[in-house]
Amino acid sequence: MTDRSGSLPDVEYRYGFNGKESDNEVKGEANQQDYGFRVYDPRVGRFLSLDPLAEKYISWSPYNYCLNNPINHTDPSGDTVRLYSQTIPSTYNMQRHLYLRITTNGYDKVVEVWGPDKDKVARGTAVPKVYDFKDLDKRPGIEEHEIIRPNDAPEGNEQFENQILELAAFFGENKQVTEDGKLKTNFVNLPSYGYYEDNSNGYVNALVKMAGGKLSDVPFNATGVGRTKTYENAVHGSSCGALCFPLYNEGKKLNPMDYIILAR
Repeated sequence: MTDRSGSLPDVEYRYGFNGKESDNEVKGEANQQDYGFRVYDPRVGRFLSLDPLAEKYISWSPYNYCLNNPINHTDPSGDTVRLYSQTIPSTYNMQRHLYLRITTNGYDKVVEVWGPDKDKVARGTAVPKVYDFKDLDKRPGIEEHEIIRPNDAPEGNEQFENQILELAAFFGENKQVTEDGKLKTNFVNLPSYGYYEDNSNGYVNALVKMAGGKLSDVPFNATGVGRTKTYENAVHGSSCGALCFPLYNEGKKLNPMDYIILAR
């Protein structure tokens, strides 16, 4: 029979709120829990240090936990949407290619597009990719950059992550067509690829932007990062304009009337 702490008799149980491990050597049994980036004191219900990601939520106290809503949100260790860039050898390493890593308790994915494969892909579009993260260390010149999350989607909410993946799935929709006498894959929602416009960098920026986030600290040689309009038009329609942002509200697609209401 277990005792009130959930332990078997004579067996120490070291885990508490949110499954975080207690540091019993500092303040006694179950009086301090290690969250990785900061320490929590369950006796007063407070963190004892600043949230290291507090600058992403400037309208909230740097000591808050999950925007003061632990029922709906959790706080896993570390960022769950990461922005990376790598050098592109074919440009003599002068240009950089952006891609995303999306991590939650259920998955760890890489999201990106690569340049066209004229033998296999129709209309000269890019090739969208979503695949399990394994090892990117072999990529040349990897650097990590900052992403600013939506204010209403803190780490652990997963709305931001799921919306990016949903958008990536939209751009990954395809069918087989015959072009130039060859059977090719037509990614029906992607524009034709341009190395300096409508490229992989604009694609990543568009996904983050339409999910309510923002890129920060983007390298100057990530050419085409500001070219997001064509991707946005593919989702919203060219006549939508600024009224169509954000793409989603609390994970639900909006109808045109909802866009107008949100814009007020």
